[in-house]
Amino acid sequence: MGDAQTPEHSRLSIDALSSTRQLRALNPHTPLDELHISSGRVFNVKLAREISGWQSVRKIVLWSKTTRAALRELLATPGLQDIYVSSLHDHGSLNGMPRPANLHRFACGWPARTDLLHIADLPNLVALSAEYAKLSSGALNRILAIESLTDLDLEGSTLDDDMAKDLATSQNIVRLDIGATRVGPAGLRHICQMTQLKELDIWALDIRESDLDMLAALTNLEYLSVGGCDEQEVLTAKGVLPRIAKLPSLKRLWLDGIALTDGEIADLKQRYEEVQVTFF
Repeated sequence: MGDAQTPEHSRLSIDALSSTRQLRALNPHTPLDELHISSGRVFNVKLAREISGWQSVRKIVLWSKTTRAALRELLATPGLQDIYVSSLHDHGSLNGMPRPANLHRFACGWPARTDLLHIADLPNLVALSAEYAKLSSGALNRILAIESLTDLDLEGSTLDDDMAKDLATSQNIVRLDIGATRVGPAGLRHICQMTQLKELDIWALDIRESDLDMLAALTNLEYLSVGGCDEQEVLTAKGVLPRIAKLPSLKRLWLDGIALTDGEIADLKQRYEEVQVTFF
């Protein structure tokens, strides 16, 4: 458990939330920059009401299963700009949720299609993370209609090649994560039409090394994450590295599940500003 440190730009961390009384006692009575909560229990609307009554919270991070009623209540928190909820409870609806004008970043794990339709009504989102979402073409097109949206994370979602074609029509998205989705070579071809992209995560897609040739069209790409699970054998250093070298603007790179020698890693670190290699 932590306490707010200063009246401004402060952070409060609660490692084991147990009751509304506990939240009431921790109310900082001053603007709070970040609130982080982890709990083994379901985060419910009663707990959320305690927080929404606080003076101001800029960022809320919940590491617990959260009811939709609680999420609706949290969106009424004064000053909220950034919210992360690790997963939603199985039941409930986001219908009637507030649409705070200052909310710019929204992240939620395992949202349903109907959840995404409501989230798409948030007016000024810049970043949306909907990992493991039950996606549909209708929900995706509603999301893409958010004019302010530039950062979209759909990792682990049901995004497929057909939906990738719709996604590729966006001219606003510059940071995109489609790792571990159902996108294959045809979908990647569509994604590579998004020449405005600066960041792209294509980890754990069902693609071949030759499909990476399509990335050469992304002349503005500064960050790339590519690879797969540790047991994958399709992508190799010999096949991947020469293709990555053709990306003219690349500055940062994450290679996961691809075996590299110490010499190859050293060469990458000479070439790029930031290199992450994970292989176990």
